[in-house]
Amino acid sequence: MEKLLTVQEAANYLNCHSMTVRKMISKRHIPFIKKRGIGIRLRRDDLDKWLDTDLQPAIGWNQDLN
Repeated sequence: MEKLLTVQEAANYLNCHSMTVRKMISKRHIPFIKKRGIGIRLRRDDLDKWLDTDLQPAIGWNQDLN
């Protein structure tokens, strides 16, 4: 099973402040898991997929190279 990230670890991974992650969680802009006794956790794979949803190709980028 993949290691779940704390809010602080997710903030470090996203290179932002932990309050930014908490605000995104409260607005449900970012995928998270909330369990009684554990608290809020995030999956790295979910964060990567979330980041890719707004991926914009560069001008002149040939997407066939992927």
